[in-house]
Amino acid sequence: MTPELEGYYLFLKSKTCLVCGSYSNIEAAHIQAFPSSKLRGQFAPRSHKGSRAYSCIPLCVSCHRGKGGIHDGAETTWLEDNIPGGRAWVFGWVAKQICEYFLEGE
Repeated sequence: MTPELEGYYLFLKSKTCLVCGSYSNIEAAHIQAFPSSKLRGQFAPRSHKGSRAYSCIPLCVSCHRGKGGIHDGAETTWLEDNIPGGRAWVFGWVAKQICEYFLEGE
């Protein structure tokens, strides 16, 4: 893992859970955030490498890996059901956080 990516994950872990607002046990939950031209517009799989590794949202352990969490069902449905604004809002949030993280260091 690069120092930049490690720093970004720590930055996300300083946020509250996007679903329940918890401040404790926050994890960087990888999501399928951006369509891939190689996959003809379908969402690229989650990844811990390259640019897709930055497609994360802060979730507490329960909302990330617990029963009823994002990994307990279909991600697209889960985002729509658990986050006001759904996937479209999450895309904007992720983009804003990436910009904030990299611009904050300048």
